[in-house]
Amino acid sequence: MSATVTPAPALGERPPTPAGRATPFGRALHWSGAGAAAGGFAGMLADPRGWYVVAFCVGFTLWLLVTLARVLGAVHRALPGAPPPGGRLALARVESIARTGLEVNDQPQCELTVVVGPGTLRQGTGPAYATTTRAVLDVVTLPSFQPGSVIVVSQPDPAQPDVVVVATPPADALAAARAEARHEPGEGALPPLDRVPLRTAAPRPGLGLRGPTPAGLLGGWCSPAVPRSRCCCRPSSADRAAMGTPGTARAVVGWAAWDVRDVADARRRRPDVDLTAWAADRGFDAHGSANAGGWAGVLPGEPELQANVVRGTTPGGWDCCLWHWREPVPVADGPQGPTLRGRPHHDLTVQSPLRGLPRAGGRRFVGVPVTAAAVAVPEAALLAPFTLGAPDPDAPAAQPVPGLLPRLLAGPLGAVVAAGSRFALFELAWGHGVLVLRRNGYAGPAGVDELLAALDVCAAALAEVCAPLHTPAPFARPLPAVAWPTTETATGCPWPPSPLLEEVHRLSRRLDMQLEDPDAYHRTFPTTPVPGRAWAVLRGALPVGPATSTARIALHTDAPLPAGG
Repeated sequence: MSATVTPAPALGERPPTPAGRATPFGRALHWSGAGAAAGGFAGMLADPRGWYVVAFCVGFTLWLLVTLARVLGAVHRALPGAPPPGGRLALARVESIARTGLEVNDQPQCELTVVVGPGTLRQGTGPAYATTTRAVLDVVTLPSFQPGSVIVVSQPDPAQPDVVVVATPPADALAAARAEARHEPGEGALPPLDRVPLRTAAPRPGLGLRGPTPAGLLGGWCSPAVPRSRCCCRPSSADRAAMGTPGTARAVVGWAAWDVRDVADARRRRPDVDLTAWAADRGFDAHGSANAGGWAGVLPGEPELQANVVRGTTPGGWDCCLWHWREPVPVADGPQGPTLRGRPHHDLTVQSPLRGLPRAGGRRFVGVPVTAAAVAVPEAALLAPFTLGAPDPDAPAAQPVPGLLPRLLAGPLGAVVAAGSRFALFELAWGHGVLVLRRNGYAGPAGVDELLAALDVCAAALAEVCAPLHTPAPFARPLPAVAWPTTETATGCPWPPSPLLEEVHRLSRRLDMQLEDPDAYHRTFPTTPVPGRAWAVLRGALPVGPATSTARIALHTDAPLPAGG
């Protein structure tokens, strides 16, 4: 297994053609053959006895030879071998592994992203770097190449960052690799992926023909792989819809893990840690697998999917809920078996066959071990939903605060997200007045303390960045009134959909209270200790108490309002 790499080009310098792309000469041969074959075939339909037959035969033969050369070249480059004599040994940490779709003798070709430390074995010097490589791996050895594994590689030329995996490393190098694997990224000799430069592969001499992908065989040319951040694993909005959906638990038909260290928890289907004693020591209320009041918008809602649910106040004073979650992730039956939509995962196991198994919302799921914690941040209730997973945010198109996410990532919150890169899953999601932090695996007491400390930092940073939105005023001062229609079946309006809209109007008439602007309510009273975002506010005098006193009824939600109709 090898990877040919080159340093990044200087500013203004034309970058080299990456490995994984064909050179212009290779592309010209490929397209010339394909074009001649296509033109000859079209001509044969009109004149079977003309020169079109010759054009088709020559073009098709050229295209076939080019394709075979690409296949043979890819197989030759991917076959593992002994390191060349004089190679310099180094340690490398595997960051990601994915199949390319090519198989040789039933052994898969895989694409690996690795962080290489040239000076980790005292045989050389130089800064660490990241690169990608493709190799045909024996299925028996695949567990040794999972993310987080440390392997021994050889650099054939110390002046070049090419690497070759050493199948049988010396005993001292193997011991060093095992010792490095016990460290978290950044704590040992190999730095985290987000702290090293990515060096793309350089072209190989010859015709410049690359190994094909299924799309490439049809004329498509793929871009070189870029390593993904290990802390940026975001479920889609459709995936999040599984949270709190009745019947989801019965549609969980297997298990998987985001990190190889979580496989035992995934197979057990429940955490092996009890947070009851931890909760008692810190003044939290333990609910077991039951729901905690006020947090229905973020909790899974089914006892089969949640455990160690605790509610209390963080050290920073924020109302908090924390739980261990058997997160339901949609699983599909792909051409090569069950798949999780191409995400890196481990030990994917499902009941077979999938056909006939229960569904929820038209989908089936596998349970993945996750620890989640949520805090209510009323100061930021006006912010549109967003998700952060370093290094780049998945931000909405419109935000109440211009430049919000860059400001957040430049401060303490960004440091928390960056520190989460050591986890296979680390996600900070905001929506409807609640900040949720998720990480892979079932965290023990120490990990839970770390999670709450991170939430304290993030909540304080979020409240601080929203301070310019606030215009505090006395409670008795009227807020801007709103004139809402009597009915509405559409969604996305400034007012709630039916039948909620009719109920609010009936409540307003019955209590003789004025409808006020919910956004103005949050700007004027930014610290109201109620989870979620207000969708309706009424002001007036209540039927009980002094008639001259001002009262407000605020209806909050910590989840999207149901569709109208």
